[in-house]
Amino acid sequence: MVILKKLSLDMKVLLSIIVILFIGSWTYMYLSKPYYVDTVYGGIRYQASNMDFQENIDIEIKGEYIQGLFGQPDKFSGKILIRDKELDYSDPPIPFQLNNMAVLPFGQINNGISGVIYIDENLNKVTIEIAELNEQGNSSFHYDNGWLISAPSDTREEAVRVSNELIQKMYQDLVVR
Repeated sequence: MVILKKLSLDMKVLLSIIVILFIGSWTYMYLSKPYYVDTVYGGIRYQASNMDFQENIDIEIKGEYIQGLFGQPDKFSGKILIRDKELDYSDPPIPFQLNNMAVLPFGQINNGISGVIYIDENLNKVTIEIAELNEQGNSSFHYDNGWLISAPSDTREEAVRVSNELIQKMYQDLVVR
């Protein structure tokens, strides 16, 4: 206290600014620090409106989750592995959109399949719409009979619940059955 009384007003202001900058810098570095994700989820592959089909499938997510600050979106940089298919989102990182959802389109893979991945902000839930090539060579997906993969889930009912939870953040009125 004695030292602070002896300092001039200019020095007190300068010292206060330095302390505020230090605390602000530390907070920014702490909050924007990426964290590593290496998770395998058991999921279910199913066809919408086909209650008789379900197939167990694993989805592996490896990469970094980067938290955005000051209005910047959070980002994911890494790979998503679905069986033997690897989807690389390393460069550039994929930003999370409204409602903390990342819609990650993926192009032609091995046997002409493409689709969209919906993933939540904590990378805890994933739904993949699988768009298949039609007769004209265009990829298409329909919620009345399209194929989906959802994780984590052990049953078709859980997979449908995860799909609806994630997809309805983007399309409120849409219901997968």
